[in-house]
Amino acid sequence: MDKETWNALLTLAVPLVLGLSIYSFAVARPRHQVLLPFLPTLAASIAIYASMVDGASSFHSAVVLCSMLALGFAVVLVIAQPWRNRLAAFSWALLGVVTPYVLVIGLIAAACWGQPECFG
Repeated sequence: MDKETWNALLTLAVPLVLGLSIYSFAVARPRHQVLLPFLPTLAASIAIYASMVDGASSFHSAVVLCSMLALGFAVVLVIAQPWRNRLAAFSWALLGVVTPYVLVIGLIAAACWGQPECFG
């Protein structure tokens, strides 16, 4: 997959995961069940991104690794706790993957606002 396709996929993933997370939060009972899939995947994603990312190709590899770990963790949660809302488990686990890169890219965009040489 080329860089442009990856970037389009990652850009599409953000609103999709965010939308599913918001919807699943609204329907999940009890609502606090979303924290268990989110917090560990967020911590793992931050650690993986910080240790692996050194350019675009390693960023894409880190996203794949984080996504696989998050999906695996959600599967384990759903199997171990069948009462758990499946959509909430999977969407909030994936939210832990997309949150760090959205925040970093957002901070870079805010810092570089109006300065085209930042991205050049």
